[in-house]
Amino acid sequence: MTKTSILLRYSNESSTEYPNYVAELGKGKGNPKENERYPMRNCHENPETPPPRGGAPVSFIQEMSPVESYAISFLRLWCSGPKSKQKVVNELVMQLGLKQGFATTDCLDKICQLLTKNARRPLMYHDVLCDCVGAHEACFANFIGLAAKKQRKDAMIFACLLVNTKLLGSIYDLGQQFGLALKLITSPAHMLEK
Repeated sequence: MTKTSILLRYSNESSTEYPNYVAELGKGKGNPKENERYPMRNCHENPETPPPRGGAPVSFIQEMSPVESYAISFLRLWCSGPKSKQKVVNELVMQLGLKQGFATTDCLDKICQLLTKNARRPLMYHDVLCDCVGAHEACFANFIGLAAKKQRKDAMIFACLLVNTKLLGSIYDLGQQFGLALKLITSPAHMLEK
């Protein structure tokens, strides 16, 4: 049985159920471009050249665990612009309810801020509907998956590859919270409910 990604749901539709929420996330932080040390980049932006090492395909989305594939899907959507961010908010609220959905969205936003401001190198991600999983995406997915299982030491190894070591505690706590929410979304009981 093959798993389908949540991204398939968003190939053509556009929903703005909570349009002001994405705008609220960035308030009070100044110009985001000024704060970014290493912004995340889509490795497909320049099709003329091969993807940088962090974007090199290492797997396929169908081969990842449900938590890992959701983590990659949400990361791609979050990094792809305001309309895609809105899709993340809508999906999380639909799956988890208003309070927990917004809390999980805030958690993803904070993780992405840490990854852009304190990354060891520019992080690469693939297009929203791409079947490939890049090296950086696989690292992120493993980190979230292990944090969701509360395997702190193993998760920290992957986190070390993503961010400065001074921030490992912060990113682990956020990764665990985000991973546990994804674990809830992908649990068989939750799937049957929906």
